[in-house]
Amino acid sequence: IKPGIKKLGFLYNPGELNSISLIEKLKVICPTYGIELVTVSASKTSEVPQSAVKLSSLVDAIFVSNDNTALSAFKTIVRAANSVSIPVFVSDTDIVKDGAVAALGPNQYDLGLQTAKMIVDVLEGREIDATPVEFPKKVDLYLNPNAAEKVGVKIPKDLFESASYLVENKK
Repeated sequence: IKPGIKKLGFLYNPGELNSISLIEKLKVICPTYGIELVTVSASKTSEVPQSAVKLSSLVDAIFVSNDNTALSAFKTIVRAANSVSIPVFVSDTDIVKDGAVAALGPNQYDLGLQTAKMIVDVLEGREIDATPVEFPKKVDLYLNPNAAEKVGVKIPKDLFESASYLVENKK
């Protein structure tokens, strides 16, 4: 069993405001758990492999959020992390199959249905200004046991049993 995460890596494109916003939130949240946030940027997809190798050498785990640049080269991030046996976690549940150990996030299909209902309301006459902002109705835990095993992470039984989805990929 690996010791807890002391340094969490975050690879991001500094031109993506969603990533900058998340970094600011992580800077507040991480210390409350005794975790140091380590960030490395990549402004374009071609920079991701080198940035991933650098980040992997500095941290105990990597977190990739919905950063388009990082996600477009996600498999290179996983390769870099696997080479030093550290886990990769994501917020996009659809990408767990590509080698992430876990994701806690909304099911993208369900989120699409929720959005479609909002669109139908507007098409049926509801004023856009009167449409409240909605957030995902629920989040799902996706676990990838093979990815966890590859980097030496033991998933606790209770977490394993509470997972919404177990993603199987090739070892």
